[in-house]
Amino acid sequence: MLPVPLDEALRNAEKPIPSDQQLRAQIDTGASSTCVAQRTIDRLGVLPIGYATIRTPSSTGFDVAEYEIRLIIHPGITWDGPVIGLPSLDAQDVDCLIGRDILAETVLVYNGPANQFTLAI
Repeated sequence: MLPVPLDEALRNAEKPIPSDQQLRAQIDTGASSTCVAQRTIDRLGVLPIGYATIRTPSSTGFDVAEYEIRLIIHPGITWDGPVIGLPSLDAQDVDCLIGRDILAETVLVYNGPANQFTLAI
């Protein structure tokens, strides 16, 4: 979703508001920041708030744009904060990697034998 201040500004200016996007997400305890597919960011029409250099298992570092958005992971678990727009997710089966920035505010329990997890605040 759009962050609340941008949503309110567009409504007050009587401008069109992009529709919310439903995402297929994956928890990634190795990611320090939450990443969203660039195609999803583009559909929301938000502009970058800054840039960051990231490293991945297959790269030594490259610059990516950061965006302020709102993620509703589950009722009661909402993230209003920066995410990284990641073009490489465009070719993946997921739209979002939930990183340790969000996980730091939750309790994650993974039950491997049952192939289940619980994410709570």
